[in-house]
Amino acid sequence: MHSEVAKTKQAPPGAVMYKDGQECPICGAAKLERKVVDEKFQYKGHALVVPDYVIVHCAVCEDSLVERESVKTSQIALKEFFKRVDGLPLG
Repeated sequence: MHSEVAKTKQAPPGAVMYKDGQECPICGAAKLERKVVDEKFQYKGHALVVPDYVIVHCAVCEDSLVERESVKTSQIALKEFFKRVDGLPLG
C-alpha cells in the first residue's frame, strides 16, 4: 500500500478472514471485536478518510485486521486519491 500511515493490516488476497468473536490470531489472548470506523490514510501531506471501514480488533494486543469488502472499497478510493495528489489523470 502507498499509504504512509495505516493503523490496520490488510489481509492478502485469498487469506483467511477473521470474524467477530473469533480468537485473535496474533496473541490468542482475546476474542476479536467487529468495529466500523473512519480510517484515515495519509500520502505526501494529504489525508483521505474512508468512512464505514470495517475491521476486527483485539483489545489485548491492539492489533486490527481489515474485512475483505473494506479492502476492495478502500483500494478504489486510494488509487484515485494517489492520482489526485500526484496530479495524474483520474479514471
